[in-house]
Amino acid sequence: MTSLRVSNRPKVYRRSPKSRGEAPKINPEEWRGKLEPLSPWSDLEAVKTEHEYPSIPLTEIESVYSAEKEFTHMVQQLHSIFMKAGNMAKVSGNALTVEESMVFADNYHDLIRQTMNDLADRTDVSPHVGDAMVVGDIVWGLIEGLLIRPQNRSVVADLIEWAQSTFPQASKYFNEVQSLAATTLRVEDDPIYWHSVLAQISVGQTKSAAAVLQMSSNYRNNINMQRMVTLLAAFNVNALHSSDEAGDSFRAAQRQVHDNLHHFVDDEALVLMCRLLIGDTDAFKKLSTVLDRPWYELMPGYILYTNATASMNDLYELVHDLFKLIGTAESQFSIDLLNEVIFLLSRTEWIQAIKHVSSVPSLVWLSVHLFDLLIKTEVSFLTEEVEVIHDDIFGAYSRLLFRNFNDFSSVEAAVTYGQAAYNPERSEFVDPWLTITVNNYLQQKDVTSAENCFNLAQCHGFIDSPNKISQGISHFFLLQRDWARAITWAMRNENLDIINSVCYFILSNAPPGELKDMHVFKDQPPTNESEALVFLHNFHLFHASLEPLDVAKCTQLLHNLIINQLAPPAFMHVLFDNLARVIDATNKVLERQPLLNVKAVESLQHCVVLYQAQSEVRAECFQHIDEAIHKYNPRMAHLHAVLSTALAQALLWYRAPRHH
Repeated sequence: MTSLRVSNRPKVYRRSPKSRGEAPKINPEEWRGKLEPLSPWSDLEAVKTEHEYPSIPLTEIESVYSAEKEFTHMVQQLHSIFMKAGNMAKVSGNALTVEESMVFADNYHDLIRQTMNDLADRTDVSPHVGDAMVVGDIVWGLIEGLLIRPQNRSVVADLIEWAQSTFPQASKYFNEVQSLAATTLRVEDDPIYWHSVLAQISVGQTKSAAAVLQMSSNYRNNINMQRMVTLLAAFNVNALHSSDEAGDSFRAAQRQVHDNLHHFVDDEALVLMCRLLIGDTDAFKKLSTVLDRPWYELMPGYILYTNATASMNDLYELVHDLFKLIGTAESQFSIDLLNEVIFLLSRTEWIQAIKHVSSVPSLVWLSVHLFDLLIKTEVSFLTEEVEVIHDDIFGAYSRLLFRNFNDFSSVEAAVTYGQAAYNPERSEFVDPWLTITVNNYLQQKDVTSAENCFNLAQCHGFIDSPNKISQGISHFFLLQRDWARAITWAMRNENLDIINSVCYFILSNAPPGELKDMHVFKDQPPTNESEALVFLHNFHLFHASLEPLDVAKCTQLLHNLIINQLAPPAFMHVLFDNLARVIDATNKVLERQPLLNVKAVESLQHCVVLYQAQSEVRAECFQHIDEAIHKYNPRMAHLHAVLSTALAQALLWYRAPRHH
């Protein structure tokens, strides 16, 4: 390359905004209209219609997924457990052992309980959220207790464990009686004392019931109380898991109570206890009145004392009998839902039970994770009919999370659950819904979430959304006149037409001073796939080299832009004007060695002549360029004059003898 030396820095010549190529100031609506051809959202409404994206806002019950931070956090953690269970299942043909499923079930249930407790501490929680968490806790525990257990366990003992862990009244009463006993002489005179005894019996905690009796002030002198404590000690609910003989032992304990009933005829409370222990239905009817608890809280105790060795096949009749006995006719949404779910489960119709739960938007999360865990635990459950129900529930949950897009983690989860469909056709909505979500983010100026969606789309191997999203983000930055980030996102698009359009828009509207500072090209040098991008890159380098007056680099860039036929004619005058200004300034410094040697000037002249020749050819092919060419001729004449002067000075300097 010809060696060039700068003899002196010329004065900075400042042009008017128009001559500098700065974008004219227009109002936002005009600017938006100017960018409309580059927007990917022109068919957005058609996409929403085609893929059934609702046009109406979320209802209050649908918006629970973003209404409370605790609920949103739960959704994130549910997704995390779901992913861990899925990864573990992949190792074994998408299946989990019962023991593995029990661990994940406990993780899910602990999370549900924690969220329910966190929300219970607040007074401003939406009732939809509160109801959802209570129902979720009850249903999860019941299905876990009935279906995610080894086969050799007692379903009755599992129901008792569910009651003990789900309904806190018995534990609450026990703690209160303990506190009273420490400060009161006759704790048995307080109604809560006997309520506590009955509550312990109702959930199979006979040892706790005996402990409460022993807190009585006259226990040592009360033979009936001592006899009752002895009778209670014979009951062992946990032993029902171990063998069939445990059932015989349990019934033997009940016979002892029956045989000793006559000892308690003068003590109404002890008589009621005895009748409960032997499964007397009238006693349970009275118990429901005394404790004022819904029928399903008493259901495990009722089944325990009426048929301690009941199997799954016996449950429906027992549940139906108890509901007829103490079930309430009062209609309340959560109660009605629980009633129906319990009846379906007692008939072993667990799929219908989960489907019924999923009909409530605020409980779809519960159905999804129960369904997934049950399918992974027992693969034989999976039939074509079950697959359809599975995909419908997962699709409904995915759509709800997409629409509650305030937190990106919800969108990330939405994609995961939507892609979990067994039939790929039932997950086709995920790609366009992700694109719609990005539009929602950009309307809120949440670029970070939009960018995260692009990475998510690429991670899942989506075809359409990455290009649509990158175009949308590029369009957003063009609206903000953030040229560097606009071109960065355009470069991530696989459609060359989009890249070229963005490049030419920037060339037409970005001031040269801003083009000079587009450092994006330092990190992402363009390939030759897009001529417009390569030209924009060189255009940037040209302006960047003007400030330090790197004329050698300017010359080389100008040569490349012309010889490689990359430069649109409309932009050449800007290059020539700047170059003429730099050389003209150096020509006026006569006392020092010229900036350009002869070969360098001749190279520039050759480039300019070649450009003019190409312009004439283009003018013949494209008549609309003709006017632009004539417009630039005066500038070209000026450039020729400047170069001629530079050549003359170079000839005189380099060929004249030098005296030292």
